[in-house]
Amino acid sequence: MSNKIIVIETTIDDKKQAEKISRVLVEEKLVACAQISSPIESVYTWQQKVCTEQEFRVVFKTLKELQTKVEARIKELHPYEVAEIVFFEKESSAEYFEWLKEECEN
Repeated sequence: MSNKIIVIETTIDDKKQAEKISRVLVEEKLVACAQISSPIESVYTWQQKVCTEQEFRVVFKTLKELQTKVEARIKELHPYEVAEIVFFEKESSAEYFEWLKEECEN
């Protein structure tokens, strides 16, 4: 049996917003958990200008079948015009996979 999970990453410049998005996705059972990192320094181009911003990385863990719903919900809640939403498929331990399944809607 496969224990594949989806890890979704986004960045946001406001910790309170990161906490709000994380709490909503966990409460709605779209993700089993969210992790908010310490501030990171992001350098990127936006509207033909190089920008440097302090941001928070948020990592969510969910099931493959919820990936599209999680993406849509992040877009609804995220204040950026174009939010970073990156997906990684990972293998997990059987015990972690079972916990994740229990915490996410099916």
